[in-house]
Amino acid sequence: MYRRRCEHGLQGANIDFISDSELDQAVSRIKRNHPAWGVVMVEGALNARNIIVPRRRIIEALTRTDPLFTVLRWRAPIERRRYRVPGTTIPASGL
Repeated sequence: MYRRRCEHGLQGANIDFISDSELDQAVSRIKRNHPAWGVVMVEGALNARNIIVPRRRIIEALTRTDPLFTVLRWRAPIERRRYRVPGTTIPASGL
C-alpha cells in the first residue's frame, strides 16, 4: 500500500495496524487519566503516542471500553442562546 500511495502522490500519515485489544488497552489508559475526553481528544492522545488509526476504530474502542461514554454521546445537544440586538434590521438586498 505504501508503494502505491507514493506512486500516486498520496503520502500521508501511516495507519497503524494494531489489534483491537491493543487499541482498547491504549484507549482505556487514556480514559483512566482523562475520563471526560471524547473521540477527538482521545484521537489526539493516540496520535501523540504514534498510534494512528481511523476514527471509526476509536469510536468502537471507546464503546467497548467505556459503555457509559456511548450513552452520554447520545444525549440531547446543548441548546444555544439566540441573540437579538435591538435596532438592527436585515438589509433589503438580503446581505
